[in-house]
Amino acid sequence: MSFLRRDTSALQNWTYALAEGARDTFRLRKTISCVKARIRKLDTDLRRILEVADKATMEMGQRAHIINHLCATARNAFCRTPWRMDFAQGTRGVMAASVMSSGSTGLDATDEPPVLPVFTTSSRDTQNLWRKNDKAVAFCTLAPTEVPSLDQHMRHNMLVSRAAAEATRSDRIELLLASGTQYLKLEDRARPGQQASVCYISWPLGQGTLKM
Repeated sequence: MSFLRRDTSALQNWTYALAEGARDTFRLRKTISCVKARIRKLDTDLRRILEVADKATMEMGQRAHIINHLCATARNAFCRTPWRMDFAQGTRGVMAASVMSSGSTGLDATDEPPVLPVFTTSSRDTQNLWRKNDKAVAFCTLAPTEVPSLDQHMRHNMLVSRAAAEATRSDRIELLLASGTQYLKLEDRARPGQQASVCYISWPLGQGTLKM
């Protein structure tokens, strides 16, 4: 009987231990479930915080871009104005001195001097806009960088200079032909055959091509 009592007591102790372990397991599972729910909530809050941070970063970048644009525009105007004022003042002085030296009535002295073309370009933003890499810090398009305006101005000046050079060359050729014609018209300078063909050489430029 003593063995049976001992075994029964041991069995009861095991039963109590298992019941207590089951209660601990239930409590642990409940705790784990609460922790998982808390983690899910923290993860949701973190995603919301990251979205707000990304939006704030984007807005700050846009505002910084606007501020940089305003500062660059003001800087360009500040640099451009003194150059134009100095040029206009110097040009007025030269014009007034020219009027006085020529003995004019002075009315021409009131003419406004030409506006000095000044281009305050932004090369870094221009390169970034050309590459379309979203690294421009002050401008969104190429036009405000003034690089296209500078390129157009240079091309215009090149065409004007080329036209002037062509006109000068034509004048020189015409002068050379006129000089040669006058030389050949002298009786002691040209043979009869050369004087007979002088009309072909002295034909004015721009009136067609003569056949000899």
